[in-house]
Amino acid sequence: MEVKNCKGCGRLFNIIGSERLCPDCVRKLDEKFQQVKQYLDDNPNASVEDVSKDNDVTTKQIRKWVRE
Repeated sequence: MEVKNCKGCGRLFNIIGSERLCPDCVRKLDEKFQQVKQYLDDNPNASVEDVSKDNDVTTKQIRKWVRE
């Protein structure tokens, strides 16, 4: 098993597949995604910058979610 530092928090974790984040950071990112999704349901005309500012998520992360 390979061990690597998490790109989110820096802690060591066992890699399964090509994961770059530890399970805790993956869970937190999933929670942020759900928060942003709800925000967009409530504010469909919000700009990326507004979503970023109001939900404490980077515009880079929002754009990544859109691409995925």
